[in-house]
Amino acid sequence: MRKQTKLLYIITTMLLLGGCQRINLNTQTNLIEEVKQEEVSWAERYDSEDTGIVVGIDEKKQTITVKKIDSGVKLNLNYTGATNVTDKYESVLAMKQISVGEIVNVYYNKDDSIARKVVISSDAWEYTEVLDLSYDQTEKIIYIAGEKYRYGDSLTLISNEKEGNLLDLSPIDVVTIKGINKRICSIIVTRGHGYISLENDETFIDGWIDVGQESARPITKDMIVVASEGNHKVTVAKDGAGGTKSVTVRRNEKVVVDVSDLKSETKKSGSIKFNITPENASLYIDGVKTDYSELVVLEYGIHRILVKTDGNDDFSQTIVVGSSYSEIDINASKTSKASGSGNQSSTGTKTGSSEKNNSNTNTNNNNTGNVNTQTKVPGTNQTDVPSTNTNNNNINNGTNNKGNNNTNKTDTKTQNDSTDYLKSETDNSIDEVITGVIKDILSN
Repeated sequence: MRKQTKLLYIITTMLLLGGCQRINLNTQTNLIEEVKQEEVSWAERYDSEDTGIVVGIDEKKQTITVKKIDSGVKLNLNYTGATNVTDKYESVLAMKQISVGEIVNVYYNKDDSIARKVVISSDAWEYTEVLDLSYDQTEKIIYIAGEKYRYGDSLTLISNEKEGNLLDLSPIDVVTIKGINKRICSIIVTRGHGYISLENDETFIDGWIDVGQESARPITKDMIVVASEGNHKVTVAKDGAGGTKSVTVRRNEKVVVDVSDLKSETKKSGSIKFNITPENASLYIDGVKTDYSELVVLEYGIHRILVKTDGNDDFSQTIVVGSSYSEIDINASKTSKASGSGNQSSTGTKTGSSEKNNSNTNTNNNNTGNVNTQTKVPGTNQTDVPSTNTNNNNINNGTNNKGNNNTNKTDTKTQNDSTDYLKSETDNSIDEVITGVIKDILSN
């Protein structure tokens, strides 16, 4: 009986020790971490990626259309609140902050056509405030600040957030140009043009018209004048008659100006105030040297002016007088003979992420252009340094993450080794207990 009791004790002990399991107190924490990893990994679950130009965003339907820069094929992708949208410095953006015409990298899954990530390309550069853009359509070359850039069939022109055609551009349009390396990908019109036509202008045929002192030209029947969008003073004059009207030009629209009320049987004159730099410049009007220290009275109509200064090229311009008073600003010092090699109208500020961009921008500063070409050379603040720092941060973060991963692997291995040791120790204890009990039974 005593031996049976001891045997039962042995069996019970073996069952109890064999049924014991190691309790993991970190189970709940591990589950939370797995859930978090599941959420983060969704943005990484893609099987396709492309670089392209954004040609459309529909916030209501939550769709984004991207044209591939290599083939011109359009991708129509959906996006959700979980789509990761960032700029080139990895700062988080809302989808509505992505501009049409922007160059982006898109990461998506072909099965559901949902964009996982939309990132503004860090390889892209841009020129801003470019005027009088020149291009060779046969060779597919665009000239900017004296440099040649190529473009392909995927070149996208954006005006009013809609796709257009390169042929729709006017020399007076102001544009922003974006590209990668020496290839232009998109042209965004920031200030476009519209059209002006005259009505009841029979009296002024063969006279002159001037829009905002931009360009004087002869008036012909049924003529249409291209003008930059915005507010302008339109002046018409002939044989001492004429006048000025204010108009608003809208992009790609035509405004009709009725000049019937500007007809007159008597000749009129207007007073002009000339603001000329430098102050010692000489002014010639219609070939006659003129004192401009006081108001200059000129008959309505066309007049040719010439400004001469020491050490500078002569500045000439044609003006149309058609109002009782007007002011004309002339900066003749910008026509300096020492301003470098040649004039360049297609100027602008280029920003990007390479040091080469700095040299391009400096070149823009040297190419000042003629005053009468309306060339703009804005400031040259660069974003290269932040871009470089950001890249360095990314590299450092990658290194740190790699180190952390190694550490995690080491910790896991240590935990596994410890677990194996505990199991081994437990197994040894069981064996010792069983052996001791059996010896005890046998001894009795």
